Amino acid sequence: MIFDVFTWIVYLCALYLSVFWLLVLLANMRLIKNSDEGTENLPKVSVVVPAYNEEEIVAESIKSLKDLDYPKDLLEIIVVNDGSKDNTKAICEKIEGIKLINLEKNSGTKAIPLNIGLREATGEIVACLDADSVVDPKALKRMMPYFSDPRVVAVTPALKVYKPANLIQKLQWYEYIFAVFLRKLMSLIDSIYVTPGPFTLFRRDVLMSLGGFDEKNITEDMEIALKLQQNDYKIKNAIDADVYTKAPEDLKTLYKQRRRWYYGLIHNSIKYKKLFFNTQYGDFGILMPLHMLSAIVLVISTVLFWYYLLNPIIDEVNGLMLIGFDLPVYLRNLHFDFIFLDLDYTKVFVALFVLILGTLTLVLSHRFSKERIMKYGLPAVLVFMFFYFIFLGCIWMGVILELASGTKRRW
Repeated sequence: MIFDVFTWIVYLCALYLSVFWLLVLLANMRLIKNSDEGTENLPKVSVVVPAYNEEEIVAESIKSLKDLDYPKDLLEIIVVNDGSKDNTKAICEKIEGIKLINLEKNSGTKAIPLNIGLREATGEIVACLDADSVVDPKALKRMMPYFSDPRVVAVTPALKVYKPANLIQKLQWYEYIFAVFLRKLMSLIDSIYVTPGPFTLFRRDVLMSLGGFDEKNITEDMEIALKLQQNDYKIKNAIDADVYTKAPEDLKTLYKQRRRWYYGLIHNSIKYKKLFFNTQYGDFGILMPLHMLSAIVLVISTVLFWYYLLNPIIDEVNGLMLIGFDLPVYLRNLHFDFIFLDLDYTKVFVALFVLILGTLTLVLSHRFSKERIMKYGLPAVLVFMFFYFIFLGCIWMGVILELASGTKRRW
């Protein structure tokens, strides 16, 4: 009985969230368009690149900045080597045209090198770029027009996975494309709650006035976004400004990354809890709690998945125990009594409707990102749709258990 109740909770919440975002899309369809690449009155831009043990890609990352379609006299590149133990420092020292700051020891948090670079920056606009990311040549110019609105303080890019090589990275590719679309929808109702490390642009004077990035926060890109929302500033998204970031290539690294993200969401939600359901912050006051609701729904869905998967197996094992694990007897009495008429067609209908809405959202996200949904084949799409989020739900469950046991937050 209790599992039926939770099943309906998941169905209804998923239905609500899907319909909500599709209504946002329909109401703002005309606003989702390519940016106007204006070339007049371009401001000086400083790009801060915090780098720790990124010898494999840091040179390509910096090259992508030097190849930007932007006046070179208006572009400043500041690389902060955060105590790297590999060849990152040596590689950066050979690159001309950048300002290199070397820290003796790793700071333990990305916010510290970001703030060091922020203080050294001389541009009106400052961009933050993770050293494992590369920027499309046209991205900067496509993001700049949003700053024509003086209340816009930050502009986020269209963040995609850099050269996915295996199934894990390809699944993240689909997730990131979905996130690009969702972040644009959030932008339309001024509800962005994360300014991603790979190439978000900020007004430098506003960041300085707010004290820069929180150096004790393990998800400084989320904390600064919430701080901007709290101070009534706007954050926009340029859906056609492509930036590519290296994604975790194995389950262990992916778990570590998402654990940090989820810890950050919980910690920052508590820190900025006064924004929740606060009409002073408009749509954002309602949307921020929905992000936590989505996490709760994901966890419940994961529990239900494992329950409905394992419960029949447990029943069969119990049956085997009763007959002393006599396999010949078990196999002789094995029969399948599945009857279509026994299905709960109300649940089936709702589940199919949610599946259709989810598929439509995935298709739309690729359409607006100008990417092919079958780029990595049908199997990858199906695994993403039906199993990937169960894995993310398992990570959420791990985070909850760690919090309950008092495990310390860490980068």
